[in-house]
Amino acid sequence: MNIYRWDGEFSDRQEEAAFLMATWNVVLSRTRVAIAAAVIFLLASSSDFLHHGFSLVYFELLGARLAAFTVCLAPIVLFRRGHDWQVFFFGLTLGEFLVFLVAMTAHAVNGDELALVSISAFAIVAVIYFGVPNRLIYTAPVAILSSVIHVAMSYGILGASTPETAQLMLSWTALHIIGIQTIRISSQLRRSEHRTIHQYRALTTRLRREMSDRWQAEGVAQLNEENFRTVFRAAPIPLALVRPQNSRIIQANKAALDLFRIPEDKADTISLASFFGDDFKQLAAIGRDLSEQGEIELKLSSYDGGEIWAQVAGAAIRYRGGPAILLGLHDVTERRKEAEDLRLARDQATAASKSKSEFLANMSHELRTPLNAIIGFSEAIEREIFGPLGSQRYQEYAADIYESGIHLLNVINDILDLSKIEAGRFDLSEHEMDVRTVLNSASVIVKPRAQQAGVQLVIDAPDEELYLYADERALKQVLINLLANAVKFSLRGGTVQLSVETDDTHMHLKVRDEGVGMDPEDIPRALQPFTQVDGSLSRAHEGTGLGLPLAKRLVELHDGTLSIESALGEGTTVTVSLPISRLVDQPLSGEESSIIVI
Repeated sequence: MNIYRWDGEFSDRQEEAAFLMATWNVVLSRTRVAIAAAVIFLLASSSDFLHHGFSLVYFELLGARLAAFTVCLAPIVLFRRGHDWQVFFFGLTLGEFLVFLVAMTAHAVNGDELALVSISAFAIVAVIYFGVPNRLIYTAPVAILSSVIHVAMSYGILGASTPETAQLMLSWTALHIIGIQTIRISSQLRRSEHRTIHQYRALTTRLRREMSDRWQAEGVAQLNEENFRTVFRAAPIPLALVRPQNSRIIQANKAALDLFRIPEDKADTISLASFFGDDFKQLAAIGRDLSEQGEIELKLSSYDGGEIWAQVAGAAIRYRGGPAILLGLHDVTERRKEAEDLRLARDQATAASKSKSEFLANMSHELRTPLNAIIGFSEAIEREIFGPLGSQRYQEYAADIYESGIHLLNVINDILDLSKIEAGRFDLSEHEMDVRTVLNSASVIVKPRAQQAGVQLVIDAPDEELYLYADERALKQVLINLLANAVKFSLRGGTVQLSVETDDTHMHLKVRDEGVGMDPEDIPRALQPFTQVDGSLSRAHEGTGLGLPLAKRLVELHDGTLSIESALGEGTTVTVSLPISRLVDQPLSGEESSIIVI
């Protein structure tokens, strides 16, 4: 369920009511704008006087202005305590609408020009949207109805021409879009801030309660120390208390002495480190951190030199006023064989997975050949190479087959290329090539998609020739995938830029967009095959989730790296860094470049 409604208010009406009561003083302070606007509206009666003097028309207009003024002030005076905020907002909206009607009537009676009437109408509706605290569910219908009245009045009474009327309608539409969107976003931001403060206070209260509980627990632990010693000695599993400073055994129960075969009269004179050897360095961290550690499995030595495999768990505790390590041990020598069997099974599963990748790599010819045939035959049917088909539907079906075949072929090509890379069978065909040529080739392929999405494609290519030793097809595929992704997740009217930069160690190809972006925590997921980061824009497009993983693998085959910088709502920058050693006649850093806008 969404937290916010379309108008920016909380979906939970109880939560919305609580928010309004908490911020009611702010709402009242903003009503000063309504009072000021109403006073200005009342003072505008002087214009009526200049037109009509002390006539019946003047007093009728003055009475209407006073009535609208009264309706505006009534909810502020009667419901300022917030006990019925719905009536407050409705009354305020009704007053605003009456002000608009009276103002338009006064302009019509006074015979004012179209420009003055339009300025007045736009000013009143702007105050309705931005100056007066109100609910969008009331404000939007009143504002839209007011604009309809103004347009009808302008065309039917003031004699506006058709072009002028159309211009007014466009202006009103823009004002409504801006006003509604501004109020919706502002309302949501204010509620989000209120929610965050409320959650922070709740968290603070919880932390205080937890700290209090912890202090009480420490007191109980001190009181139960004697009981602990009794339980410790009688425990059926091997337990040992060790000082972290010198690894000396404070005490060990009988099960621990039997496990290590230590004589009881020697227990308090032995360092436990001698039984762990080099692995004891792992347990020393327990004493330093004084925090609970997970289980580890170690090979130990007994007092008489025997070999023991045991699971060891440790916890840092306070014992007799000082730090100590409580060790629990479990003999797992017999289970080592089971662990070895599990390791073998895991290796077999890994080999099976590798065989799968090799199988997919070997299926390249068998999968591509029939797809090429499907595409070729459907294209022949679509173009009617052998004469007309007799029905337009055949052409539609053939076009669908052709497009589906092309899409399927691209998907399978990505899967097969990725499988070849994983199987170590992807061979690069490297040669010297002009970087500008690759940039232009990739941009030409993505250009139709960018134009269809309303996205501007900018290529920042170097002025001088820049030759790179690499696989041209692979590098072009990387750029096409990155540009296509950038266009896919860009908003209409946005810009996607492809640029080239060099420094002392690398050449960087950067693809920047101003799209929806993603959470930095989701970047590792985006680089995993067949994985897509969920988002409002990504759900509206098809994709297999192979573009970024395949681009990353191809870049790594060139001894390079692919990195991503992104933030939600701020766009994404993908950087392909290739070693400077791959450049032929390496250029100096910061060389000039030319910008091509597509």
